[in-house]
Amino acid sequence: MQIPGGCILLARKVIDSEIWYDKPAWWLKVWLYILMKTNHSGKGKYKPGEQYFDYGTIYHDCRLRSEGLKKASLKNVFSMLKDTTQITTRKATRGFIITICNWESYQTLDNYKNHTENHMRMPNRTTAEPQPNHTKKQVLKSESMKVKSVANKFAPPALDEILRFVEEKNLCTEAENFFYYYESNGWMVGKNKMQDWKSALMKWHIKDQKDSKTPEQEFIENL
Repeated sequence: MQIPGGCILLARKVIDSEIWYDKPAWWLKVWLYILMKTNHSGKGKYKPGEQYFDYGTIYHDCRLRSEGLKKASLKNVFSMLKDTTQITTRKATRGFIITICNWESYQTLDNYKNHTENHMRMPNRTTAEPQPNHTKKQVLKSESMKVKSVANKFAPPALDEILRFVEEKNLCTEAENFFYYYESNGWMVGKNKMQDWKSALMKWHIKDQKDSKTPEQEFIENL
């Protein structure tokens, strides 16, 4: 069955975010509205992860009047989303253009850890039922290469994972600073995608001990 309208991917770790546990319920409603209205195909005027919005339309479509809210209340939501590097905005005629930070990463299913693990456990049909011209050695080599490729796929950690690791290793570093710094830059180390966040966190910890103020700490202070 084809469901009209398409879909978006929603990370489970949204339940650990500030908008979930520390803000009114209608803030999450507005955030989901933005995600669902954002351009996902790249067709038209805006890139994937971008869309034009105005306060009036959001206020109307989210039925905020029925909750006794004023249109100006939306400014607080957008301020928080920008402060937590979820979005960036730029002015447009009678409105503004929102860009969802790291849209491609969050909307790529293979970037999700549980999905990747399940994929590794699922038998490959070609391997489970090899064709007659495939030798057993060729099949095992092919499967080994596929599993290695999947295993090397980096999945960004949730904040609670980082907090547990810091506590387990008794590190003298701020897990939140590490998380929000790399979350904001797409988990890039220089020009390359991060491969192992635990190793990166250990290096962060070591640098914290050596330097009175690291570039990363200056970044956090300027957020």
